[in-house]
Amino acid sequence: MRRLPAILGWLSLIILMIFISGCSPVTNSQVQILSRFETGEYEDQEVSSERIEELRQDIARYTRVVEEKISAAGSIASAYKLLGTEYQRMGMHKLALAAFQGAIEVEPANPGLLYEAAVAAGNWAASAPTAEVGREYYDRSRSYYERILGIDPFHLPSLYGLSVLLSFQYDQNEEAEELIDRYLRARSADTRALFVKARLLAARGETGAAAGVYGDIVGLSQDLREKNQALLNQRALLDSE
Repeated sequence: MRRLPAILGWLSLIILMIFISGCSPVTNSQVQILSRFETGEYEDQEVSSERIEELRQDIARYTRVVEEKISAAGSIASAYKLLGTEYQRMGMHKLALAAFQGAIEVEPANPGLLYEAAVAAGNWAASAPTAEVGREYYDRSRSYYERILGIDPFHLPSLYGLSVLLSFQYDQNEEAEELIDRYLRARSADTRALFVKARLLAARGETGAAAGVYGDIVGLSQDLREKNQALLNQRALLDSE
């Protein structure tokens, strides 16, 4: 057992791989892999049957430890998600972001979790005490959206969210329009996205096309306020020509 501290790092990794694969028993091939790492008194010698049995016992012992840590990590992530959601509901966006970041430490490639962090960062940025702080958090929000789209290029909430962010906060209308077009290919009747599309068309001088999109919104929307806003925007564009 004198060599045990030196091999705990790679032993934990092997055990984790065993858990992920759903393989509980210690197989001969796994013991052979572990045996290749043996040094010291076992160096340049064939690993004895006694040492192999030691390895089997080590794996069984530390497997229980790893299993407990995996379970605890999942519980921590769930607690952070619930806490972040509650903070978000209460309008405590900075605290919500901190909670979601805690969960991201456990699940760094979870698009839904990254999306909640992006929304929380954007909400806090909009109410930040200074423009400098606001910019910092808009940057964080953008980073989360970009991470999501790197994982799933057609994550629809992120396509919409990043499009709005790029258009309103970064004046990057060309990039914003590419994203909202990708969104609209999947959700062509989404009036929120159509408002964004019309705004981007108007920003690059295509007032006729923008007015046409506002007309589409009037035909599609069941919300009287949306209809009225689309009509007002359309009339303003047509009067400006």
